[in-house]
Amino acid sequence: MIGPEQAVAALRVSEERLRYVTQAVTDAVWDWDLLSDEIWWADSQDGLIGLDAGEPPTGTQWKDRIHPEDRDRVVQGIEAVTRGSGDEWSDEYRFRRADGSYAIVADHGFVIRDPSGRPTRMVGGMSDITERRQLEAQVMRAQRLESIGTLAGGIAHDLNNMLSPILMSIDLLREHVASEDGLELLGTIEASAQRGANLVRQVLTFARGVDGQRSPLAPEAVVRDLARIVTDTFPKDIVLRTEVPADAWALIGDATQVQQILVNLAVNAIDAMPAGGTLTVKVRNTTLPLDAAAEFPDSRPGTYVRLDVTDTGVGIPRRVMDRIFEPFFTTKQVGKGTGLGLSTAQAIARSHGGVITVRSVEDEGTTFSVLLPADPAAREVRAPHRRSSPAHGLGRVILLVDDEPSIRHFASTLLERAGYRVITADSGEAAIAQYSARAREVALVITDMRMPGTDGRAVIRDIRRITPAIPVIAMTGMDLPMMFDKELAGPPVQALMKPFNGEQLTQAVLRAVTAH
Repeated sequence: MIGPEQAVAALRVSEERLRYVTQAVTDAVWDWDLLSDEIWWADSQDGLIGLDAGEPPTGTQWKDRIHPEDRDRVVQGIEAVTRGSGDEWSDEYRFRRADGSYAIVADHGFVIRDPSGRPTRMVGGMSDITERRQLEAQVMRAQRLESIGTLAGGIAHDLNNMLSPILMSIDLLREHVASEDGLELLGTIEASAQRGANLVRQVLTFARGVDGQRSPLAPEAVVRDLARIVTDTFPKDIVLRTEVPADAWALIGDATQVQQILVNLAVNAIDAMPAGGTLTVKVRNTTLPLDAAAEFPDSRPGTYVRLDVTDTGVGIPRRVMDRIFEPFFTTKQVGKGTGLGLSTAQAIARSHGGVITVRSVEDEGTTFSVLLPADPAAREVRAPHRRSSPAHGLGRVILLVDDEPSIRHFASTLLERAGYRVITADSGEAAIAQYSARAREVALVITDMRMPGTDGRAVIRDIRRITPAIPVIAMTGMDLPMMFDKELAGPPVQALMKPFNGEQLTQAVLRAVTAH
């Protein structure tokens, strides 16, 4: 028979073992007295639970720490087990730490009952699985983006083939429409088609990354282009203000992509001002020292052009601030937004060696600050714009290759009006046959890059075996691979991005034939 002293010693050994076990495990071990509502937590887990050592928490305090969106589900799950005949419970939910942040926890407990079956206690352990869930979410996001990239690449070609004929036909229709109402209707159709093209481009930009041609750009011209878009397409109750200093440095970037950053930020600002407001775009020269990381994380020391886009809207709630740059995250209603605007802007800025930061106050407004590398000594370089004229073709022969009949029809009509003679082919095989028979006549080849059977790359390779110096325009909805030109003999292949309008087509052709 064990005496009192031996019983006390055995109890102390058990308590010591329990203390060592609770210190060794990563779970927050707990024991809940269902009758008194008091909960015992292992002292070693105070970092997760956030309670003072020795404080006897209650079940009510524990429930208050569960995220409001999870609370009812968790409580109902426990009540279902304790009121029934079950003896095991588990759930996953968000639990508020001492600093106010939420941990994602996996909680698992067992019900202890008295001889009559009444539940008297629950014992169990809570694990912090926040990091694991975040890693899983990142993996799922990467897989989703990979799938979207594959899907986007597949559908972009077809969508751009639908939009190109619309844009080209508008140029032809304007010649036959004289009324203001008719011209306004054509402008609306053109704007809608361009919005569709921009959406496809945004998906491709984010899913496949960004490249583009980098050159010095004048901030004044960039802001002026944005002002034109805002004036032409945004609600009239939006007041636009711009501030561009006369000595603003040239920023180094791709003109289309920089414009896309500003348009995306402007659209985001407009959505934050449903009742109207003021949109301010401010430009300033900025030199970042070594200790600039506090204001601009991930930035590097150097010279930048800073573009601040400020609205007087509703502001961004603190609860979603950390997620605004996530792809496909949006607070808008279904059908009102894609969740790609800010993530695309951030991807473009980073690809340029820049950063985007945000400051927001609810009910007062938001400012997005974009830093893009600058060269104080550079000046903007823009190719002179040469308007097409009906005679600039001078009877030159062009081989036009595309498997889409509407693109062949409208592109041929536009080029013939510009003074060219056009031979068409509806496949890569037909194009090679046509060129083989008439190689001495053809001054330029325009080919779609993505066609069934023999694609554009094979077409270019085969015709340049016949005429290595023949100039080529590649019609594509995606950027040409960086090594594309080096794989082929002859002059570089010029890209014509789909969808394009008539002016873009004829200008690309004019550049190609005059450079040769």
